[in-house]
Amino acid sequence: MQKLLLVIGLLFFNTLLFADTVLNYVTYEDSLKVVNEDNRTIMIKMTAKHCKYCKKMDNEVLSNEEVISTLTKNFVSVEIDVDNDEIPLDLNRTMTPTFIFVNKNENIVKKVVGSWGKKDFLDILNLVVEKSKK
Repeated sequence: MQKLLLVIGLLFFNTLLFADTVLNYVTYEDSLKVVNEDNRTIMIKMTAKHCKYCKKMDNEVLSNEEVISTLTKNFVSVEIDVDNDEIPLDLNRTMTPTFIFVNKNENIVKKVVGSWGKKDFLDILNLVVEKSKK
C-alpha cells in the first residue's frame, strides 16, 4: 500500500513539476466549454502529419516554456489534423500550419498562416490577447 501511495505521489508531483512544459490540446467542443467559464481565447492549430513546418513549430516554438506559459494563461489550445479531423466553424482546409484565434462567441479574432520564430509568435499571441480584451 505504501508503494502504491508513493507511486501516486510521484506521478502527481511529476505532473505539477512539468505542467508548464507540455502544451495540452483539447477538442474544439471542450474548448467552448472552457472559454465560457473563463476569459481565454481559443487557439486552433491546423496541422498535418506530413507538414515539416508544423513539426518545426512544435519542436522550436510550441515546446518553449515561455510560449507554453503564455498559451496556457490566455488560450485554450485545439489541434486539428486537416487530413483526418473535422474542421470546425465551416473553415476550409488550409495551408499548414495555420493558427486561428476564436473568441467565446465563435468569432474569428485573428488568422495567422505559417511557421514563426518564438519572438514573433509571442508577439502574435500578445496582439491577440490585446485584441480579445476590446
